[in-house]
Amino acid sequence: PELRDVLERMRGMDATGKLEDLRSRVGDNALKLLSEAGVVRLDEGEYVVPDLYRHGLEMARKGPR
Repeated sequence: PELRDVLERMRGMDATGKLEDLRSRVGDNALKLLSEAGVVRLDEGEYVVPDLYRHGLEMARKGPR
């Protein structure tokens, strides 16, 4: 429940992208919670949302799987 508003703010974003873009939309505290919950993977300035969550959040995926 504590991520409901954050997930709504993520709706429609790309499933991969620059970490700063995601951080500006959800904030630092929410970003940490999303990472701990496995909703996003953070790697060297980039984020990735797994397909499990991508579909429910209506996120587009760039490129092949």
